[in-house]
Amino acid sequence: MILVRTFRYDVLPDEATAVGKIGEMAASVCTAGKSGKARIETLLAYGLLRELLGEDFSPANLQKDANGRPYLAGLPLDFNLSHTKGLIVCAVEKDVAQPRIGVDAEALRGRTAEEMNRIAVRWFTGKEQIQFLKDPTEEAFLQIWTAKEAMAKYIGTGLQDVRKSETATEPLRLPDGTCVTLSRERIGDAFLTVCSRDYSLKKF
Repeated sequence: MILVRTFRYDVLPDEATAVGKIGEMAASVCTAGKSGKARIETLLAYGLLRELLGEDFSPANLQKDANGRPYLAGLPLDFNLSHTKGLIVCAVEKDVAQPRIGVDAEALRGRTAEEMNRIAVRWFTGKEQIQFLKDPTEEAFLQIWTAKEAMAKYIGTGLQDVRKSETATEPLRLPDGTCVTLSRERIGDAFLTVCSRDYSLKKF
């Protein structure tokens, strides 16, 4: 089962309002080392996780793996968070044998052709670059980029996975052969992509 919850805003709430989403004790655990805007965005993201999990949410179980990816120890679920201008997202997968999920959201912000091309050359695969050249708009760019980021966050070992993630072929497979599926949605000026395992297909 995949659950996704979003929080849209025109003006980012103040810190007190964000803390109220999860409480003082949970806030200190979930946002350790963060301050300012990053702290507020993280508070809101974990507030969404708390809404999705209810009593199962316990910041005392919050840990990070060797790559710094957060998880809730002892619970048969996986979660992933993302935020961009105007949108906070939390995605959860549970009730499956090996839950794993990745999510990314990116807002339109008037990226120039030069900027997008520079990123595409550095991070897109050859097939993705060809796909982007056919429709070199910011919307098309973000559809590819959020898909790559969601796949990379699913893998969870860092930026190296962004380059390895191939979104322009079917079926979609991770470098280890795992088949995944992408769910895309546009929310206001933001593009949202969720990456989850495709249980209808198997590894190589």
